[in-house]
Amino acid sequence: MEEHTPAYVTVSNMLTDISQLEPFDVAGFDADHTLVKYNVKALTKMIDKIYMRVITEDCEGYPKDIADLYDEELINFSFNGATLDMNTGLLVKISEDKKVIAAYRGFTKLPDTEIEEIYGKDRIFNEEYSVWHYRSLDKGYLGFHSYFDCPVISLCAKLFDLKTQGKIDKTNEEIFNDIRTCIIKSYVHYDAEKCYKIADYGYFFTEIINDTEKYIQRREDFREMLIKLREAGKKVFIATNSHAEYTNLIMTRSIGDDWRSLVDFTASHCGKPIFFKEIHGTRKFFRCDYESVNLKGKECDVDDLEETHTYLEGNCKDLEEYFKKLIDKDEINFAFFGDHFITDAAISDLHKNWKGVAIMEELNHEQVEQTDESQLVGYEKYWGSFFGGEINGEWHKNAWVKFAEEHTSYVLPLLGDLKKLLDK
Repeated sequence: MEEHTPAYVTVSNMLTDISQLEPFDVAGFDADHTLVKYNVKALTKMIDKIYMRVITEDCEGYPKDIADLYDEELINFSFNGATLDMNTGLLVKISEDKKVIAAYRGFTKLPDTEIEEIYGKDRIFNEEYSVWHYRSLDKGYLGFHSYFDCPVISLCAKLFDLKTQGKIDKTNEEIFNDIRTCIIKSYVHYDAEKCYKIADYGYFFTEIINDTEKYIQRREDFREMLIKLREAGKKVFIATNSHAEYTNLIMTRSIGDDWRSLVDFTASHCGKPIFFKEIHGTRKFFRCDYESVNLKGKECDVDDLEETHTYLEGNCKDLEEYFKKLIDKDEINFAFFGDHFITDAAISDLHKNWKGVAIMEELNHEQVEQTDESQLVGYEKYWGSFFGGEINGEWHKNAWVKFAEEHTSYVLPLLGDLKKLLDK
């Protein structure tokens, strides 16, 4: 680390040598924010503008000039790991011991006295808040964790700020439903019956298609990493929640138009964490068929699966059996890399012979001097360090750091660090 890096900017389970993963036969990767590296600042700005458009075009009761009411700088409010308390309309940062480190009503930070009035002297957010319960509609809270989720934090703050100012007449539940509308109108281009072409759905995909280089990095080091893994005798697969057409777009930009030849298996629209929860092999893979209105072709048993093809849905049990057959071994080991600490790394880590590795870019962000070229937004201005904060003068670790330390095998600051470890 750099000399100026605070001691708390660390994790206890850093991956520092490739031998820590051995023995492993198969390396799996999420796509978005893992094998596909976005320019997060540009992405956040773009999504924020789209949300402002959707909120005025598809939702009722909001000022038409909402986008002009808030400075673009407020994208820095988009903190990875913030939680929306739907009961109070507050956005909060939660510690490993479930205490509220910081809370905002709109963009106004609450003093300690008000936090204690709302959550009690001990500032306990919710006793059920945990790695497997970071979202609970029943209890009225919703945790956000990914760089696609982050812009929702700024959106929440804007809408609840408008409510505080009396500029909208909405209940918390109505605001939450409008937030859901923004998300669905931006990303969910499919249902059980039909999958819409991404160029014909919403504004997000059009922006990515029209200016792919602005939002997604070309990563020759990732390409070389995949080649090196396969040269070492490892099998490689992708498991992403993105649908097939978008997967091809972003992987082509990141790795090259021959990306399929560098991986042994691709599962798109795989529905993590369900993909890893379904252990009985009942949620089958479907071969991707672009002639089908929902892109679902043949339903496949393990014996039907073939290398280099793209499949939809599926489950990790059938994936394991497929690779056992491919490698011709009764027992094989997996390493899976993803940016979502829980739905990528922690959930895969639960399985025998799997090691889940979480990509924690905040490690890199807070270890180096920040400039205009920094990858992440400047969340520290509002939320302080990702790694925790002080309550009454005492340091408390961020719950999300604890989740990564206790429920994943290892953490990497950047996926590019895996390439460096392979080169050692």
